Amino acid sequence: MKVPTPGVIITCEALCIMMGVQPKKVGEAGTTKKLDYWQPAKTNLLNDPQLFLKLQKYDRDAIPPEIIAAVRPICRNPEFTPAKVAKASKAAEGSERESARIQKDRSSNSVPLG
Repeated sequence: MKVPTPGVIITCEALCIMMGVQPKKVGEAGTTKKLDYWQPAKTNLLNDPQLFLKLQKYDRDAIPPEIIAAVRPICRNPEFTPAKVAKASKAAEGSERESARIQKDRSSNSVPLG
């Protein structure tokens, strides 16, 4: 996939944040650089045959507050729903569901989300 759909991009962003994959800074010299998660996600996550297993084993009880804070806006994005993400990719839909479930499970614990 050369140009991913918005649903795939936002899912990859959430996965990168949760899995500690750093974004690539892109943009013209002398301008504000934009954080791009697509290339690092392709290289470090989407090529990993163990990705879904890692997500299933992800320790929801030990998510640092800064990761929760970084993923919270993504989970609140109206484009980050199973139905919208599924239109772009069934694999991304599964990742979206797992990311949202982790965020929801964690939000019911002691770390305030809002």
